[in-house]
Amino acid sequence: HFSGLVVEVFDDSCQQSTTAVATVELEALADDVEEQVTVVAHSASRCELLDRLGRSFRSIYATLPVLVTCECEEHAAHCEALPQRSHGSIPHMHIIDVPFDYGLSRGKKLLVQRAATEFILVLDDDFVRS
Repeated sequence: HFSGLVVEVFDDSCQQSTTAVATVELEALADDVEEQVTVVAHSASRCELLDRLGRSFRSIYATLPVLVTCECEEHAAHCEALPQRSHGSIPHMHIIDVPFDYGLSRGKKLLVQRAATEFILVLDDDFVRS
């Protein structure tokens, strides 16, 4: 998904010159970022920060997938099945409710497994795009 571009600079003072004065090679992601990258984050006791994280991407990336895990209150039975739900007010953001004390490493592993894009951007729950 990366594309290369070679730019050659010629000395325009000599019209007979066919030798480049400088050569620059550029490589960039050629595809739409929103189709190739999923933002993921896990939160234990600060799930309200996940809303801020999701909103911070919407000003530039309207459809960038954001997938987060949020640890439930202790003894919340509905979290045992690891349900995934859409965020109520942030488009293209999904929340996976996980059991209390699920753990950071386990949460991030689950997020990586559930992401549907080729690239994954793993962030902390308090990240805000600036």
